[in-house]
Amino acid sequence: MIWLLEKCHEERIRLGITAESQAAASAEVAKAARLDAEADEAEEEAEADKAEEVAAVAALAAAEVARAEARAAQVEARAALEQAKAALRGANLALEGSETALEEAAAAAVARAAAAAASMARAVAARMAADAAQER
Repeated sequence: MIWLLEKCHEERIRLGITAESQAAASAEVAKAARLDAEADEAEEEAEADKAEEVAAVAALAAAEVARAEARAAQVEARAALEQAKAALRGANLALEGSETALEEAAAAAVARAAAAAASMARAVAARMAADAAQER
């Protein structure tokens, strides 16, 4: 065992390994391990950022779809409004036409009533003339 220790000591001297160089090497190894851990952490953050970016792009696409659907619904609503306006205009014209027909029918009824009254008056006059002629 002593021989092995002597051999290790000789190899250290031959290679120029000192306590200071060994400490410096250990510090370099620790620094490399720390930098590796920092690189791993940075990679994880980059992956998380990428996932958030993908989610944001998906949300943007969904918002654009929703906006397009809203615009289509607005166009449909405007078309329905125009149809309703046209139907209302048609109903207004029909109402005006029925009011005109009602007025014409009322005027015709008044005219027929007047004609009937005139006919009745002529009939009464004729009856009275006939009665008067018979009495003479």
